[in-house]
Amino acid sequence: MAASDSSPARTLPMRNILMHNVTDVSLYERYELLDLNRDIGVKTFEAREIATGRPVKVHLFEHPSAPLQAALLKAIDKLPDGQRQRIIERGKHEQTPYVVTDQLTGYVGLSEWVQAVAHSAKPSKPLL
Repeated sequence: MAASDSSPARTLPMRNILMHNVTDVSLYERYELLDLNRDIGVKTFEAREIATGRPVKVHLFEHPSAPLQAALLKAIDKLPDGQRQRIIERGKHEQTPYVVTDQLTGYVGLSEWVQAVAHSAKPSKPLL
């Protein structure tokens, strides 16, 4: 699933691409998908960013109109800025939405991370 060795990978200029749709370079030219880590609604791959070698996770939303996937995509839009920094890239590859994150250490998957962040961001109601 990695980019073909016959075409060199192009690197993007250093810029803030957080929550930015990237369409000029193929997903597979930027990331080498190493292992399918999870396939529960959203396919999550252990991956490597080709330009830097850093480990990442690539999350493919194969059925973005399915209720749970649509809700997860909306919840990602509402993440606090500090947490959104963990999202390296967001875009579409052949009409399939994807999100690239850091390793999300401490969380089983993307959904669990988003839910934990959303839950911690809600103000608690006073007990009185």
